[in-house]
Amino acid sequence: MNKPTPSERSFGLSVGLVCLATGAVNWWGGHVLLSAALCVSGLVLVAGGLLVPGALRIPNRIWWRFV
Repeated sequence: MNKPTPSERSFGLSVGLVCLATGAVNWWGGHVLLSAALCVSGLVLVAGGLLVPGALRIPNRIWWRFV
C-alpha cells in the first residue's frame, strides 16, 4: 500500500534545516566548500518551503522515491 508523500512545505523545511545543520557542522570542522554548498541548498529549500512550496513538488517526489 502506497503512503501519501508529505507536503512540499514540510519537505522544504525539514530537508532544508537538516542541510543547514549539516553545513554548520562541516563549517566548524573546516570543510568550507562543502559547508557552503550545503548551506546554500538548505537556504533554497527553506525559502522555497516558506514562499513557494508548489515549486518543490518534483524534488519532493524524487526524494520520496529513494527514501
